[in-house]
Formats: sequence, structure tokens, C-alpha cells
Amino acid sequence: MSEIWKFHRGDGHVPVVHRRHEDAAGPGEATLQGPRGLCYRSATTWAAREKGWATVPTFFVLRAMNETVAERVWQITEPLVTDEGMEIVDVEFHRESHGMVLRLYLDRDGGASLEDLTRVSRQVGDLLDVHDAVPGAYTLEVSSPGINRRLRRADHFRRYLGQKVRVRTHAPLDGRRVFVGPLTAVDADGITVSQDGVPCVIRFTEIAQANYEPELERPRR
Repeated sequence: MSEIWKFHRGDGHVPVVHRRHEDAAGPGEATLQGPRGLCYRSATTWAAREKGWATVPTFFVLRAMNETVAERVWQITEPLVTDEGMEIVDVEFHRESHGMVLRLYLDRDGGASLEDLTRVSRQVGDLLDVHDAVPGAYTLEVSSPGINRRLRRADHFRRYLGQKVRVRTHAPLDGRRVFVGPLTAVDADGITVSQDGVPCVIRFTEIAQANYEPELERPRR
């Protein structure tokens, strides 16, 4: 395997690292980008290296399977991430234009640095290979959550009580699928968001995605 590292700065003066891997499975590319926060991407050739597969049949890549893989990855990697002084904010596994992508969002007090993400990305990749946790070829991305932090678990939501959040549900609730407003309550079953002054109770099982919605200051004229 050969590695070529290039360092430059991207939009908004965010550090960007390109890492290109070449091995028996062919070249891959890794990128650290910043629109959503820091992102360290490392190409993974699990299929060719471990199983000799090139691709996964499309019928096997179903939403339910993807969610199961994401949960398993969360369970396997959480002790490692915790030992590194960070926490998992979210795990995604889905198909994008260049193939299957496994994306971990990590954070720590004061924010995760490029060095943090690079170090943990390598450890996570090795750990997942040992456990055969992800079927087929995929690209591993380890990223900071960025300003619009993802909210997944009850303890995530509790940290943002009183703050503005954006919640999208799997199906319409009272004719609405997107709720934006102050987070007013969190319990074992779900949350309450004040939408235009009206309390809206949303169960965790009904949430497709939820994010902290920062109040951005308007530029002075």
C-alpha cells in the first residue's frame, strides 16, 4: 500500500487533508473537509482484503440492514472512542455516489481536532476489520458534528433543553414532518418541542433526524 498526503486549506480556512490509498483493491481517496465540521475520510478495502468481494448485491443493501450495521458499529467502537476522551454523536451507513459510506460523528469538550479524528479513524478502521462489522467494500469517514450538532439519544437532547432544535419525523404528525423551536422537555419516551408556541410531543421512535439549530447573529447594517 502506498500513501500520499497533501495538506492545504479549504473554504472558510478549514484544514483539508487528502489521503490516497493504493492496494490490491485499487486506489481510494481520503478527504478531510469542513462545511459540516472536520471530516477525516479513509478508504477501506475490507471486501478485497478480507473476503475477496468487489461489491455487495444491491438487494442486500436495505435500510434495515444499514441501520443494523450502524448500531453494531456504535456498540463496537464506543469503548474505544470513550477511551480517547470523545463521544459518539451519530453513526450512519448508506450508499452514496461513490459506494457505501460508514460515517461516524465524534465530539469532545472543546471540539474534536484534526489530530483526534485522524488518530481515531485509524483505530476504528482496524477494530471494524477485526470484528467483520461491515459487509462489503465501504469508505470510512470520521467527522466532527459541526455547528448543527446531530441529536440521537436522550442525553444528547437533555444538553440542549431550552435551545432551538430542528426535528424531522418519519411520518407526518398533525400534518407536519418538520418541527423547529425550543426544546422544552425530554423523557424516556421522547421530547417536546414548542412549535410556534404550541407544545408538540414527539416520540424517539418517530424521529428521523434531529439537530441543534443555532441562533445565528444577523449582520449589523
